Amino acid sequence: MNESSPSQNQLEGLIGVLAHARLRPGMYMDLSSISAIRNYFYGLLMPLNLLGVVFEEEPILVERGWHVGNRLLIGEMEQQGFTEQQIVTEEFSVLIIALIRQYNLSIEPIRQVHLKVRATAEKTIHTGKLDSETLARCEYELRIMSNLEKDLSIQ
Repeated sequence: MNESSPSQNQLEGLIGVLAHARLRPGMYMDLSSISAIRNYFYGLLMPLNLLGVVFEEEPILVERGWHVGNRLLIGEMEQQGFTEQQIVTEEFSVLIIALIRQYNLSIEPIRQVHLKVRATAEKTIHTGKLDSETLARCEYELRIMSNLEKDLSIQ
């Protein structure tokens, strides 16, 4: 990073926002098409690159079993039949892991987001008065939080 690059605290704030967006992407972007998702990620990464934040994603992509080459990850996932939600979750996961590793960031912002969302999801589930869509959303959030926590070795 250069002198005008975001600070460590700013980058940790960013991963907190990314962790929340990963759990509730509909609050941040249009999930109706692959092109809308692609545009969101381009719009997110371009200004960060201008500020000197560079993502070293290749090692993470290889670890996660993705082909590293000329194709974009979104295109590869689309060809494999991933849903828009699955694509968004994986894209955010790769970005978060890349930022944490590359800039040696704390995982505490993710832990804090997960604590709040987990408490809300569990409280909602325990009310017992849920429609199937709300129950599915809560269960999905709990599952993908656990997946990222496992990837980051969060206890």
